Amino acid sequence: MSPSLHRRVRIALSPRRALAAAFSAGLRPRLLDQRAVACARDVAGESTWEPTLEALRAAIELLPRARANARVILSNHFVRYLLLPWKPEIVTAEEEVAFATARFNQVYGTSAHDAVIRVSNAPAGSQRVASAIERPLLHRLGELLAEFNLRAESIQPHLMSAVNAWGGRRLRDGWVALAEPGLLLLGLRRYGAWLSLRSRPLEPQAPLAAIIEQERRLLGLDAAPANVFLHEADGAVLDATRVSAMLHDARLRALALGGIA
Repeated sequence: MSPSLHRRVRIALSPRRALAAAFSAGLRPRLLDQRAVACARDVAGESTWEPTLEALRAAIELLPRARANARVILSNHFVRYLLLPWKPEIVTAEEEVAFATARFNQVYGTSAHDAVIRVSNAPAGSQRVASAIERPLLHRLGELLAEFNLRAESIQPHLMSAVNAWGGRRLRDGWVALAEPGLLLLGLRRYGAWLSLRSRPLEPQAPLAAIIEQERRLLGLDAAPANVFLHEADGAVLDATRVSAMLHDARLRALALGGIA
């Protein structure tokens, strides 16, 4: 049966809250109901996910009950990222994941052994984005969705959903800035490939222009693309007054943590 014939549920999870929205079936789905439930305790700035799943349960219980396909977006608080250098001797997907696992272990420790690791596609010679999500989180999330007769159609990190909304591999060169309370994920795309990707703590109203300039100097670049792809999610607000080219995409409103439209 075509997925368009099933009801759809969109879910966004962050350390502060769980968002869930139910849509009708069909090629032009209609919003039926949406709910946002705050976590029982404030864990903003942390990667603790148990309170978020408790909030998700409460949100789903408020939605109309029916079989549905679920699309889930995970806060970058729940995901670790690395850029993998191109190695022509790596041929298969299994070899790529093994290489990514070894790199995560080097950077983050042996915790990567209990994570689900995915590696993005990229042209030959380009760095690839690797993501790691705790296996227990995915297991518990899967159990919760199944309990409410929801089939996990996709589970994506915030970075992947944003980049896909901005055009995926066709995304223009520029800075990618994804702000959440307590966390900024800042990346740079140049000549159609990822040059850098780094997470850093984020204070409210932090000056984005100064952060980008600091990152440019750390990378040793004389110049960098002026484009800035920014999404402020889950109530995070940056000071973007000195950023010369600010690009927003309305499609993110339906995908990212700031809301489900």
